[in-house]
Amino acid sequence: PDSPPAPLCTLVLSLTFAPGLALRQERLYTALNAASATKLSAMDDLRRAATESSRARARSAVRAVEAAPAAAVNPGFLQKKGAGPSPLVRAWKKVAGPQSLLRRAWPIAKNYVLFGVAAALMHWRGDALALPAPV
Repeated sequence: PDSPPAPLCTLVLSLTFAPGLALRQERLYTALNAASATKLSAMDDLRRAATESSRARARSAVRAVEAAPAAAVNPGFLQKKGAGPSPLVRAWKKVAGPQSLLRRAWPIAKNYVLFGVAAALMHWRGDALALPAPV
């Protein structure tokens, strides 16, 4: 009996590799450099396109000004400039608007008004505030 012995159990190993901090930083820096280079080239392309566009627009504007006759009517002549808000709106803003004297002074004047009302109530209707006579 030269047969090999039967296995007792089967073992499965699984290995994983987690890169260290230095390797991760190096990969991130490489990706950042590639993105920066792409961004710079895109910005250069846009800058070139913008300058060419503005030069072409300036050339066409010069030609249009030379060829176009003077306008018979000034632009915007139909848009009348208003005289401002109506008198009712102006009065509302002065008397009771958010920045009016009444709205600014009310938090302070409220205490005086309450004191005056209480004093008048005690003066004229004091008998209603009195304790009842003992029985």
